[in-house]
Amino acid sequence: MDDLRVRAIRFIQNGRVFYAAVLPANQLIDSSTVDIWASDVDPDMTGYQRAPTTTHVNGIARYVSRDDAVLPLGGLLNARAKRGSAHGQLLQFQPDQDTSDDTTTGWLTIPPSELPIYVVDMQHRLAGISKAIARNGRDDLKDFPLLVTIADGLSRIEEIEQFELVNTTQQRVRTDLARQLMAIQMRDVERRPVIEQRRKAWEARGASIATLLNRDCIVWQGRITPPNTKPSEAPRALTRETSFVTSLKPVLQAPYFSRQEDDGIADILDEYWQAIGRIFPKHSRDLRST
Repeated sequence: MDDLRVRAIRFIQNGRVFYAAVLPANQLIDSSTVDIWASDVDPDMTGYQRAPTTTHVNGIARYVSRDDAVLPLGGLLNARAKRGSAHGQLLQFQPDQDTSDDTTTGWLTIPPSELPIYVVDMQHRLAGISKAIARNGRDDLKDFPLLVTIADGLSRIEEIEQFELVNTTQQRVRTDLARQLMAIQMRDVERRPVIEQRRKAWEARGASIATLLNRDCIVWQGRITPPNTKPSEAPRALTRETSFVTSLKPVLQAPYFSRQEDDGIADILDEYWQAIGRIFPKHSRDLRST
């Protein structure tokens, strides 16, 4: 491998040296590796990352194949020290000017002896782009610019610590909020086909219908806990929106209802639950009184 040379910003945190840089996707793919965990390897020698998830990789591949795709958030890589730690000793950096500042610009060189560098947090993005290039014929994505932070000389243990930090403390978007966000996108003419292609349309429509029922339905009004709502803020609620939307899946995937507008489906469900209330009036009264 040849030297990898790129413009970068060097910064230091508690004695650890890092470089922020932008590299073309293909150069990152060719110059990096992922340390995969394996059960048949000595625990002190095995990797620490799960094998790439096919569904996740395919999703990234589909997304980056769109003409409007962007991936502005950076990944984390590491030039790993062979033994222990070697903070700031493995990579070469030529600052633009002499300075004692912890943060400065200049030219970063990763010598062949330190390649490939280890991917700490970015494996699915790189795998998805690689698949789009190889299987979807998107050679133009080889030059897709990706933002990365490259650590200089973290030990394997420090690398594992960063991986664990990113993957165990990062809060995922709750399912109910994610579905409401999809509902917003479904109302956009350009975004709607993307949601439908991902086979998530029923979730997006379900969130929209749940909102309508929670607002207007005689039986369900105020009975569904919306996203970002504490139980104390919805004292009459009987179920969370996540569960309610999931219960609508068979309805929303039925051919007849797939052709109906959301407000029309909400009206039908409203009439359905009112009919249930007429059949079981005592239970309906008990429900309304709680």
